[in-house]
Amino acid sequence: MLDQVRKVTARFNSFSRTSISTRVLLNLLMTKTNLNSNPACVFDIKQYSELDQKPQLQITFKDNHVMSIKPEKYPPQDLYQSIFKYTKRLKHLEDIGR
Repeated sequence: MLDQVRKVTARFNSFSRTSISTRVLLNLLMTKTNLNSNPACVFDIKQYSELDQKPQLQITFKDNHVMSIKPEKYPPQDLYQSIFKYTKRLKHLEDIGR
């Protein structure tokens, strides 16, 4: 899935309840299969020290589209599905030659 992704940027406090979706999503994205599909994909992960900071998540795709997500509002599976749908669309456009 990461073959269409250039960069994943995550900012969160690992002890905050609002960061659960971010942590689980990163766990879903950083599997061996995904990392092997695109070794050039960069993961920029920073942890806040303040508990009141809201998590931030940005995905940069090969077409330079940046998807900014508020992970505290959605479950991790929904976030994963939205990223997967966009990468599938990019792969389809790449296959037909656009």
